[in-house]
Amino acid sequence: EFQAIIENIEEEGLIEREESELIKSAVVFSDTTVDSIMVPLSDVVAIEINERPEIIREKLLSVKYSRLPVYIGTPDKIVGILHSKDYLLGMLHNKPQKLKAAITPPYYIHPDTKLDALFEGLGRRRTHMAIVTDELGRALGIVTMEDVLEELFGEIYDEDDRPAELPPEKEGPIC
Repeated sequence: EFQAIIENIEEEGLIEREESELIKSAVVFSDTTVDSIMVPLSDVVAIEINERPEIIREKLLSVKYSRLPVYIGTPDKIVGILHSKDYLLGMLHNKPQKLKAAITPPYYIHPDTKLDALFEGLGRRRTHMAIVTDELGRALGIVTMEDVLEELFGEIYDEDDRPAELPPEKEGPIC
């Protein structure tokens, strides 16, 4: 019903189409749960806590992620988050850290958490990733701040992403 009101306001010209879409997204956002946007554990790149530093380095350099979950034994037992940049900078400056000392505590959430609550929780904890767990505390997947923002605003393109509908940029000066 609320969306119909927004559409009527848009049709009357009181708000622009983009504003209407944002308002509708915000309404859907508050009703959407984490399980609908999370990355399932089977698709998550993670690091075992006892992994050798050279293997960790190779893994960090081979993926484009700035944070990776760290687990003990099996991937469903996530115990921390590794910030790639910090770990790699330590190695670069010949000050490598033990993985256990380099990780930050994870933010655990349940799959039925609403996105607005997740957004607030991520902001309050000043973190960008949450671990989605079942009732026994086993990891089911992850969700990031980017996932949440994309749900509200649409696809966000990083420097590594290229929208399918845009042609590749040409090299050289712009005239």
